[in-house]
Amino acid sequence: MEGAQAAAGAVAGAPGETLEGAEGAGPGGAAAGAARTAGAAPAGGWSGPMDFMWCVPRSRQELEDWKWEWEWSGPIRRRRPEIAPRDSMMVRMVRFGAGARAGRREGRAGAEDVDRMLTLEQIEHYRREGYVVAERLLDADTLAELRRVTDEAAATAHGLTGHTRVLDLEPSHTPERPRVRRIKSPHLAHPFYWDLAGHPPIMAALEPLIGRDIRVRAGGKVNLKSPGYGAPVEWHQDWAFYPHTNDDVLAVGILLDDMDDGNGPMMALPRSHRGPVHDHHADGAFCGGIDLERTPVDLSGAVALTAPAGSVTIHHARLVHGSAVNRSDRPRRILFFEYAAADAWPLAGTEPLDDLDEFHRRVVHGEPTLEPRLAPAPVRIPLPKAVHQGSLYENQRTLRRRYFETAEEAEGGEWGPETGAGSGREPGREPGHEPGRESGPAPRCESRRASGREAGRQRAAASAAAD
Repeated sequence: MEGAQAAAGAVAGAPGETLEGAEGAGPGGAAAGAARTAGAAPAGGWSGPMDFMWCVPRSRQELEDWKWEWEWSGPIRRRRPEIAPRDSMMVRMVRFGAGARAGRREGRAGAEDVDRMLTLEQIEHYRREGYVVAERLLDADTLAELRRVTDEAAATAHGLTGHTRVLDLEPSHTPERPRVRRIKSPHLAHPFYWDLAGHPPIMAALEPLIGRDIRVRAGGKVNLKSPGYGAPVEWHQDWAFYPHTNDDVLAVGILLDDMDDGNGPMMALPRSHRGPVHDHHADGAFCGGIDLERTPVDLSGAVALTAPAGSVTIHHARLVHGSAVNRSDRPRRILFFEYAAADAWPLAGTEPLDDLDEFHRRVVHGEPTLEPRLAPAPVRIPLPKAVHQGSLYENQRTLRRRYFETAEEAEGGEWGPETGAGSGREPGREPGHEPGRESGPAPRCESRRASGREAGRQRAAASAAAD
């Protein structure tokens, strides 16, 4: 009961409130509670011990945050008000023991997968901060296959002179020296990607966040962030690209490589998913990024998400996030899938719905529905369309004020005394920061841009004169 009691303590800690689960309280009284905690199987069937408890939220908001319904195979979030009695504000919660995992219902996630589900602390972290990192969710064989098919897809860039339906190229790409920054719609490159979208451990991690019925958005992408020049991604919110009827929408990043402070990690602004949806337009058209001059955003609390290969990041669609150029000698590849609750339907104009069968086939877990759920959420429609189509990188070309320095500017740029060459630490690493932990934001680059370009021109002129 330690885990159950710890979780309940965070909810039922106000003076005068009680936790009765240890006594088997709840519907049916103490006798029924004793039977449940002893592992008696319900009509649906399970085996092994299960801990039941009741707890009292401290506020109506906390009640909203802890409306849970639990199946024998794992936790499922429900946001509908009828789940928890309004009068008593009592919420029923269940913690699975080892025996319950072993006696899972056939056809659902296996015991190994259930062990990898998010803890209550991780679920609460996602709710509060807008993101969570689940380490080593992929097994070694799955990770090796993901790397193999990704290498194969990237290798097809040799000889290309421009972007394709599948490959998005770095500005420095040449046919002889191919450089790929993104694999777009990777399932078109290899069916393994599509199979991975419904991977049981991933589904088990998402169920408590957006419910049992889960649809993946068309496409996905692999951001390659190659060593030395992997392109930055300006600050943005995914929700600006594809608002839905409710915001049970998130993105999963599957790490092909270790992600640390030096190789351009994904950076997130905690709790920004509870704030406004910022303007992602420039010159009257969508641009896929936030102009920090027109829309000031306090990024002082931004953190870098670091984790070993095989881990996954999960972030809410409204979370402000971005990443700097990869200046290291190590790759930082991430496969991103975007998921929504099946009853979260895309708003008109943000995603084609002319093929309903295809739309329903993308429900990779649970069942589709024709009943969209409407919930209040701030929305800005991403229209008129971006001037440059094809990928987020292309969209952001029209962003007037950029935060992160590009690889080209870094090569010819001028670094301040606190970061870069001669500083004794990598850009983006805060003094005293330890590898493997969240760090502060990468340094701003606007003040260095003009001087960096001028320094590059001066070096080029000096070289030409010497020749």
